[in-house]
Amino acid sequence: AAHEIGLIHRDVKPSNILVAKDDFAYLIDFGIARAAGETGLTSAGAVIGTWAYMAPERISTGQADPRGDTYALACVLYECLTGSQPYPGNSMEQQITAHLTKPVPRPSALRHDLPSELDTVIATGMAKNPDARYPTVTELAEAARAAITVPTTGPTSMPPADVSTTATMPPSPQRSTTGGVSLSTPTQYRPATEPPLRVPATQGAPQPPPTKSRKRLMVVIAAAAVVLIAATIATITLITRSGPTPTSRGPHGPTPSSTGPRTYGAQITLPFTSLAGPTRVAVDTAGTVYVTNKYRVRGTFMLPAGASTQTELPGLYSSRAVAVDATGNLYATDRELRNQQVISLLRKLAAGASTPTVLPFTGLDDSHGVAVDATGTVYVADWGNNRVLKLAADSTTQSTLPFTGLKYPTGVAVDAAGTVYVTEDNRVVMLAAGSTTQSTLPFTGLRSPEGVAVDTAGNVYVADSSNNRVLKLPAGSTTQSELPFSGLNEPEGVAVDNAGNVYVADTGNNRVVKLPTG
Repeated sequence: AAHEIGLIHRDVKPSNILVAKDDFAYLIDFGIARAAGETGLTSAGAVIGTWAYMAPERISTGQADPRGDTYALACVLYECLTGSQPYPGNSMEQQITAHLTKPVPRPSALRHDLPSELDTVIATGMAKNPDARYPTVTELAEAARAAITVPTTGPTSMPPADVSTTATMPPSPQRSTTGGVSLSTPTQYRPATEPPLRVPATQGAPQPPPTKSRKRLMVVIAAAAVVLIAATIATITLITRSGPTPTSRGPHGPTPSSTGPRTYGAQITLPFTSLAGPTRVAVDTAGTVYVTNKYRVRGTFMLPAGASTQTELPGLYSSRAVAVDATGNLYATDRELRNQQVISLLRKLAAGASTPTVLPFTGLDDSHGVAVDATGTVYVADWGNNRVLKLAADSTTQSTLPFTGLKYPTGVAVDAAGTVYVTEDNRVVMLAAGSTTQSTLPFTGLRSPEGVAVDTAGNVYVADSSNNRVLKLPAGSTTQSELPFSGLNEPEGVAVDNAGNVYVADTGNNRVVKLPTG
């Protein structure tokens, strides 16, 4: 994904968004994309991009970071809602003046039947000050999603005035100054399902059929939702490799399922700060917790047991998954940009070291999971290649485990006996050490399972992301139970320590929660 590794598109506009038959949106034309921190000017001093969608700071200083793409995407949303560019103008001078000085326009000023909440979304996404915008494009999409599900009240007697450049908005998760976010599906990286977005009907007496105006409004909102949410949460993926066609995730909120006997204490939120899309979590024998972030560059943190202040780990620039061995060595899937290509890596940060090394895995394609066993053998869920790789300690030769039919494996775990567990395509499969025949674990109702963990007793835990829950399958059992976490929002990572405490990367809530044993 582009923003995760510091790549800025710089020319987000309607003509660069292709919508497929299934409403999946592709952001194309990375021909002028560049790494964050590089100059935004050509050798002749000209800013590259399209004036109608260009952020003010790109015009005034040439600065380009992910927040400029956020601004451009908000301009696209405005155009989808109103049929007009935010600042119509026939000349470059008119466009420049408007982006730099004019108030952010309200979409409801042109379309009085649009919900006023969309005015706030546009005002925040197009704020003149980059720091006042949504910190990630995912949050822009989530705000738009929330706005379009608010019932509309119809035309007002007078058009509202233009919104000021400093819009008041509800509290949002703590912002990252880097703005390093991915426009790929948070999960983004793998298939999920969700019913179509719709404006909820008012409860009560039966309503008459929608008017033509109302029908047009629903079409406009639906089109905007497709472009914004699909393009924001599902793309800015470099289209240089093949992969699935993801759709949006499931709706927020818990999904009822069987819940086993409560053997845990009250849920605890660990004191991590500045998390932005935490994806995987790991815990070592001393109780130190590690977490990766998909929406931050240089965003892998550790929190020792009992500590209230996290430490940022060195050299793990864009890690998606993390594992730790018994001696404190850390292993993380990572990515970096080389010659405008995203390269997947597996880094090892030895205990006490300040610089990680790259392990000799080859041909990785967007690896989503990593695990390590007691011998130091490392296992990688190589998502883009539909395989699981194994690299013995001190070896330079990887091997492919004999799983069959894998479809975008996301998580991997290994138990003390060497049995490997993998989440993929709404199921969990296992392969015993030395075996060539896999089996499917009897989990039911999974939707976009992500992280997987196994404890010392052989109990298996799965972050069932789109169902907003964490499941446990006791060793030898065929009946799963839902752990009593509360308020989870698309959890992607799960870990368990030697005492049986369970840790979850609660991705949608930007937090790590712990469920202690009772």
